[in-house]
Amino acid sequence: MPRTRRGDHPDLDEHGNVLPDAFLPRAQRDFNRDYAANPVGFMERVARWQGRLPAEIQREIQGKTYGAGQDVYSGFQEYLRAVDDARTYWRNGELTSEDVARMTPAEFDRAFDERGRPREGYSFRPTSRDVPLDSQRMDDSSRQELNR
Repeated sequence: MPRTRRGDHPDLDEHGNVLPDAFLPRAQRDFNRDYAANPVGFMERVARWQGRLPAEIQREIQGKTYGAGQDVYSGFQEYLRAVDDARTYWRNGELTSEDVARMTPAEFDRAFDERGRPREGYSFRPTSRDVPLDSQRMDDSSRQELNR
């Protein structure tokens, strides 16, 4: 019966030797292993995620090289910082639910009024992951609140 790796420590190879990346920080080690297992799948996930970002942010970050001369993990971290910087720079404009999820309460209050509607200078763009409001299924009180 062939030996399985089930139950073996993830930082040991099949001979019981410590893997060379075992001493990296956990986030970096896990990222590197995930990327090495399926680099094409990883890039497809990043592309899908980036495709949900507002067009202005996409224009700001696309076509650039991140982490040139560094390992993939460092490049990906640089890419995430660039996305975050573009979000911060572009904060005065179209917002998505992902932007709202990252906001502090003070940022939310600056962008939305007490009814949850975007203030002047801001707009909200629903993404494919958002649940649309269906005013046909609302009770009268909720519909009145929405239309105030």
